[in-house]
Amino acid sequence: MMKIKIIVMILLVLPTYIFSQNNFLGFSPRTVDARSIAMGKTGIVSATGSNAIFSNPAMIASFNKTKMQAGFRVIGGTVEDEWAEDYYYSYDLTFPPHFSINHISFSMPYKLSGSVAKLALGMGYRTYFDWGYNLEEESTDDDYYSGSGDQTTTEISSNGGLNVITPTIAISLQNNLFLGITLNRSIGGKIETESTTTGEYGDVVKYEEEIEHSASFWKFSGLLKANQYLTLGFSYTPEFEWEIEEVDWTESYDGYNESGTDSEDMTYDIPALLVLGGSFQLSPKLLLVGEYQSRNFSDLKSSEYGLTGLDDGACYRFGLESRGYPLSLRMGYFSDAVMATDSGDDDPVSLSGFTGGFGYDIGSMYLDVYAEYSSITTDGYGGDDTAVILYELGLSVNYKF
Repeated sequence: MMKIKIIVMILLVLPTYIFSQNNFLGFSPRTVDARSIAMGKTGIVSATGSNAIFSNPAMIASFNKTKMQAGFRVIGGTVEDEWAEDYYYSYDLTFPPHFSINHISFSMPYKLSGSVAKLALGMGYRTYFDWGYNLEEESTDDDYYSGSGDQTTTEISSNGGLNVITPTIAISLQNNLFLGITLNRSIGGKIETESTTTGEYGDVVKYEEEIEHSASFWKFSGLLKANQYLTLGFSYTPEFEWEIEEVDWTESYDGYNESGTDSEDMTYDIPALLVLGGSFQLSPKLLLVGEYQSRNFSDLKSSEYGLTGLDDGACYRFGLESRGYPLSLRMGYFSDAVMATDSGDDDPVSLSGFTGGFGYDIGSMYLDVYAEYSSITTDGYGGDDTAVILYELGLSVNYKF
């Protein structure tokens, strides 16, 4: 039972291996805008409508209409673990589909009387760190006599993440220069996990956990329309504290029940994040975008102690859009440094993948749909590889007032 408790805490609190958007991406901010994801997750200049407040709040000052958006994502995947497949008679680990509504946003322009400057106000809800997933693991021990032994099945369901509300203000200083700022403050700060492990003879171990947590941080951004072809953008999120305030847990096994509350605060320093990006209009219907994001893993600390032992990394993202009416087509590629390494190495490995999707104009509403496929392979001790394949589907609906 203690083993299960430790595993669940590792998956949620110090995500260094598999899932949580998936958990080696546990401290990587999630891109939620569907157009941005379809274009390689390049949100700094490619976010649509009011969703811009999540990646580059300055963009909403460039809009002339009030806008509102909402959307969801579905994630899943598979794992091939060479060590486990050799150790067990049979072994299977998958991530069944997990659904979550991960953003709602609103923005409106505001004309300043007697001034060429224009203000814009926004408000939104988003999942900043996404720790929602489903996991199913099935293993059969190798038995010397029969060839197969005890079978164990584990199912884990995790819901929640660092969900924040995002009041935003942006200003247009000229027709081509925009600045914005967003306050991100946690709301509904709980991560809920349920784990059930079933043995060959029907013995069941259940574990439930609820983590209360909070955080508050700023995002500063800018957008420059350099000319009719080139647009540049940036955002900067300073280092902030993520605090685990309380952990409630319950275990049950063969009629035995135990529960408890860990109320000692744990505070983590989340590294600063710098994002730089740009777009270039190759033709009236063809748009190219690119983006860089920092990943300062060495600055992830708890009580002044480093947590990861990783070197710093970076994310490189590229996308393309073919614009049409009413249909626009999109595709992209990304390579993101994540919190995983090869055995004996401090350099973070990269999760790489392809994205695609489309936008469809239906009058006062605009529909954005995306699909994402990504993979990562790490070399373990003794040369055994672990390969993770992830997939994601999602949608955003944009309403124009």
